Amino acid sequence: MLACTALLLVNFPVALAISLTAVDLATRYTVAVHNDSAKTLRHVRLSGGGYDVAIGTMLPGASVHQTMHSREEGQLEIHATRDTTAHVAVVDDYVTGDMGRHTIVRINRDGRISRSATRGTKG
Repeated sequence: MLACTALLLVNFPVALAISLTAVDLATRYTVAVHNDSAKTLRHVRLSGGGYDVAIGTMLPGASVHQTMHSREEGQLEIHATRDTTAHVAVVDDYVTGDMGRHTIVRINRDGRISRSATRGTKG
């Protein structure tokens, strides 16, 4: 009887840990930013939907992966300066804490910013 009680008591923390991990994975938003251009990007930042993440400077060929959890609903944008030109592009039209995603953002050779979703959104 004591062994059964101990087993039941151990199961509750394990179940809680599994549940919290599942929620974390399901609501995690990951953005991979790739600078495929021949120019250095400065002041790179992700903002909107409760996010305001400064990435900083990205050299040509650099990649950065940023994992976040949304606290608000809204549109997620990337901001960057290439040479003296400020660029802003929509990463995701709608982010919310209820759904996780993985989006890839590429700054192309010509300076255009493109995105593609690998999980959870339409590209």
